[in-house]
Amino acid sequence: MRRSELYALVWQTPLRHLGPNLGLSDVGLSKLCRRYNIPVPPIGYWTRLATGKTCVQAPLPPSDVDHEVHLPEKDTTAARSSDATRTQQVQQAFSRARDAVVLQPIDIPSSLDHCHPLVAKTARFFQSIERDEAKLAVEAEEARRLRKPFFGGMSSHRMTTGRYTSGSGCLRITATLTHIDWILRFHEALIRGLIAGGCQVVAGRGDTSNTVEIRRAGGAIRLNFSEQVEKIAQPKRQDFLFHRDEYRAVDGFKLKLERDWHVIARQWTGTANSWSDSFRRSHAP
Repeated sequence: MRRSELYALVWQTPLRHLGPNLGLSDVGLSKLCRRYNIPVPPIGYWTRLATGKTCVQAPLPPSDVDHEVHLPEKDTTAARSSDATRTQQVQQAFSRARDAVVLQPIDIPSSLDHCHPLVAKTARFFQSIERDEAKLAVEAEEARRLRKPFFGGMSSHRMTTGRYTSGSGCLRITATLTHIDWILRFHEALIRGLIAGGCQVVAGRGDTSNTVEIRRAGGAIRLNFSEQVEKIAQPKRQDFLFHRDEYRAVDGFKLKLERDWHVIARQWTGTANSWSDSFRRSHAP
């Protein structure tokens, strides 16, 4: 294939689609183009083109000779091409699942009556924490009244920076108890919208026991929600043998869609009011 021919191809078809047809991955094709000084479309080029925006094609740098571009032999790159095709199929399936997360118009419910089983189980988990916290408060006050050391300051539940992390089979929520009622009602509205949009919402499996998977179009992504907090500066009490750092919840939340524990597909941050308004405007926060 001539250098000019490859230049024309890379500006007609995205590298992730063209590469497997030529026996290369998109990264391998990009390296090949750099070797022959062939410009490729920048990041975001195809998205802008699809939305009707004006896109300028970089000219092919001149050369004295229209060099022959040496592509890999197909018989020696069959395995690589097959792997690239499978990777592309997985990426496309994930992209379809991610793009399917579009909410139908729905209001955040005023209560958790008749809520989704995942929401109900998560609500019971945080209710057990509320009971434990109330019991600890009574014990601490009694120890304070009798001027005795208090030994029960450590929670038996998993915590990170003053927030509780939900347990097995629950929605993946990391939050304090301050806004937990709104957080659960928010998730109920979110799940209703996803299901109305044709998604399947199920508890995660295996080592992802406290993640929720959103499945559609042959792909799955995971839901991860966290509340923002700030640390409260306070003197340590001498009558407490264990002193737990105190944190204050702020009206700020983060919702992430994840392909795995490290890859974030989309994420949103906002307040309770801004997200409630977003639901009424019929799109994701």
